[in-house]
Amino acid sequence: MSQLTGLMCATKAGRHGIRDHLLLLMIYRHGLRVSEAIALKISDVNLKQSRLWVQRLKNGLSVEQPIPGDELRAIKRYLRQRESKLPWLFLSEREQPLTRQSVNYVVHRSAERAGLENVHPHTLRHSCGYYLANQGYDLRLIQDYLGHRDPKHTVHYTRIAGVRFEGLWASLLVHFARMCKVPFLRKTWKNRCARTRRANEYLQLPHTDSCVHHLLAGPRDRTRDRGAATDFRPGSGPVPAGSHQPNRLGKRGPLRPIQPRSEAHPNRLGCIFTAFCLLP
Repeated sequence: MSQLTGLMCATKAGRHGIRDHLLLLMIYRHGLRVSEAIALKISDVNLKQSRLWVQRLKNGLSVEQPIPGDELRAIKRYLRQRESKLPWLFLSEREQPLTRQSVNYVVHRSAERAGLENVHPHTLRHSCGYYLANQGYDLRLIQDYLGHRDPKHTVHYTRIAGVRFEGLWASLLVHFARMCKVPFLRKTWKNRCARTRRANEYLQLPHTDSCVHHLLAGPRDRTRDRGAATDFRPGSGPVPAGSHQPNRLGKRGPLRPIQPRSEAHPNRLGCIFTAFCLLP
């Protein structure tokens, strides 16, 4: 868009800046071919309803398109300084309709002032198609807007539009999260982080706000004897089996055997690894 803005500003510096700026603006906004632009007539412009009738060539579909506010003001500004009563919208110095060579010259000179290379009038039509595709509009709408009868000509614009692929991996990741029940992708992740923080404060361990770290860490590898259990608090001695001690969340309850890390929740860890591999 910066190159297009520079090109539009460069047209105003010419001898017929008002006309040239409006010409390039309408070619870009309405996706006009050069022959369609020079064939526009004043009767095709409806200033009251802000509509433009675009008569397509090459057996294209003619449609009525809206005129944005800045373009409408540019049309009124151009018509005020024009004195000829000829029906064509764009006229040359000799009060004759513009030719294809004149439009090519205007675009070439404007591109030189803007420091651009390899710019021709049909480039603006292609820019219109690519802009609509990048905005996420569907193929049918772009086809009608550009006047294509065959959609295979419109596919060139939508095929390389990156907006079609946005959110592709995010939706797949949510799908895996629902299947694997990964908590950090659900709404309960804040509660899980809070519980992890309280547990780590009780255990005097460094805390991280990442629930992924909490899930990957899993239960800490601790062993128990048949007749006695080892308290999980640092510096604690053996505690008789069956006695009640505060658990990891600060609540009182019986000490339960804790599985080693390699055996605890193997499916959940595998699902988390799969979800991370699918991240973009």
